[in-house]
Amino acid sequence: LLVGSGGIGKTLLSQQVGSALSLGQSFIDRIESPHKVLMWACEDDHDELWRRQVNIAHSFKVGLEAFAENFRLVPRHGYQNALCFFEYNKLVFTSLLDELAKEADEFKAEVVILDNIGQLYGGGENDRHAVTAFLNTLSGVLHGRAILLLAHPSRSSGSEFSGSSAWENVARTRLYLGATLPGEKPDADADPQDSVRYLARRKANYSPKDWRRLTYADGALTPDDLSTGGILTSIKAGRAERI
Repeated sequence: LLVGSGGIGKTLLSQQVGSALSLGQSFIDRIESPHKVLMWACEDDHDELWRRQVNIAHSFKVGLEAFAENFRLVPRHGYQNALCFFEYNKLVFTSLLDELAKEADEFKAEVVILDNIGQLYGGGENDRHAVTAFLNTLSGVLHGRAILLLAHPSRSSGSEFSGSSAWENVARTRLYLGATLPGEKPDADADPQDSVRYLARRKANYSPKDWRRLTYADGALTPDDLSTGGILTSIKAGRAERI
């Protein structure tokens, strides 16, 4: 689950992650080999996604043809995107769920990126049982594939996701993208850095919590060098300072 407020850059980041995985190029972390990635972008049209992909290709120093085999980017702006809805207090899944599963099978996708919950989930976001059923069903029809699901936080101050705690509890990992680290208040005396984003791993079943600083330039996000930044580097720096 990747959460971030509107306009913070979730879709761009996800498109870059999908691109990096398809190329087998390290990005936020090391990537050992190429993977086949399917991305449904429900809030962007064809032209917007391709303008963004041109910048992403430039950032990876490759041509657009490099993504042809392993990255399928599907614009779904303006379409009906609900995978489920409520009917007589019961969660009902639509035929679009079968369409998603079929496309993932035909493409042999190893990773599926879905942007976003507001478009795809037609149930009550605070209904713990419905949320759990939706996420379990999604995992079932996309069995064996990694799923990256995008979401927005609630409007309350300090919120890191919206709705039932089941969104976080069912997900193996929850990431948060923001202009500052979660819980960190901007320095009133510092110059605002509109080009800086922080990707924080807020929940992880199989890895330590960590964060990565990214800078926006030329239409793409660039993470700090993998050998620097993040909580592990802070720990090392603190240990060195104590010595």
